[in-house]
Formats: sequence, structure tokens, C-alpha cells
Amino acid sequence: MADRIAFLVGTATLVIAIIIQSFRHELDVWLVVTLGVMILAKISGLLYGRIKY
Repeated sequence: MADRIAFLVGTATLVIAIIIQSFRHELDVWLVVTLGVMILAKISGLLYGRIKY
């Protein structure tokens, strides 16, 4: 349960930061890369869990 909450809070924080920086026209690429890596890791973890168990 804690990992789900942590993932949602981390994702929400990154999305809010991306939105704020987009309005300022100062988007940091690393925010987008980090969000993408988090999502890919979550998807691959879910797939691994379904295949392995």
C-alpha cells in the first residue's frame, strides 16, 4: 500500500511541476524524463509480477 501511495504522490508532484514550468516556458527536460521512467518502471513491474506469479 505504501508503494502505491508513494508512486501516486511522486507522479502528482512531477505533473504539477511540469505544468507550472510549462506556464513559465521553462520546462526542465529531466522532469519529463523522470516521470516517463517512473511510469515505465511501474508498467514493467506490473508485467513482471503477472508473468512471474
